[in-house]
Amino acid sequence: MNGKKAPKPGTLDHVAVDVKDLDEALQFYTRVLGLKEQGTPDNVKAQGVLWLEWPDGTVFHIVQSEGMSPSILGHMAIFVEDADAWKEYISAKGVEIESPKVQVYNAKRFFLRDPSGNRFEFVQWLK
Repeated sequence: MNGKKAPKPGTLDHVAVDVKDLDEALQFYTRVLGLKEQGTPDNVKAQGVLWLEWPDGTVFHIVQSEGMSPSILGHMAIFVEDADAWKEYISAKGVEIESPKVQVYNAKRFFLRDPSGNRFEFVQWLK
């Protein structure tokens, strides 16, 4: 090591996940999770990528990858203010809910998978 300190990191700009079917993923993320399509440039779309946006403005990319294999435990966590309401809403959409394998004492949480098998945690931190 050369003794230099690392530069200060910035904030997360966007996240990209591989999906097996771009159209199926787009329907899931927009109709079930409420993301909005974000005006993906044509040259990016041509590469099998769509840009989406969470309600808070966080950018999320879905990338067509037919040979993708989802992670077993890897996941992204989405902070929610009411985990029970989200769990009820997601279940009503016909999406299977997975219970956490490990309980966290100060959180309500659950997991789900998108149509490609990507795992998401919904977490409400309790006070």
